[in-house]
Amino acid sequence: MSAASITAGVVQYGRRKGSGKQGIEANRPPDLRQVAVLSKSDWLRIQDSVNGVNQHNQSLIEAREQREALHVRSKEVVKHWSNTIAVSINIQYV
Repeated sequence: MSAASITAGVVQYGRRKGSGKQGIEANRPPDLRQVAVLSKSDWLRIQDSVNGVNQHNQSLIEAREQREALHVRSKEVVKHWSNTIAVSINIQYV
């Protein structure tokens, strides 16, 4: 006997021994006493809490892009400044 045949005799389909698949009816309508109806705002709140990690990562990416844009803009502004140290040296020796 193999280990698979011994295990298959003990547990079948995640159920205890003796219970088969016959008890499940797939086409049975849901019991309306056990169904929860959510408002759209509750559904969106739940979805936001589930996907919160993605929103956090997205906010980090946006912050990094803003910092990079500010850095590029600062480089452009500084590029057109006159060199104040070199100008002050020239003024002193002129």
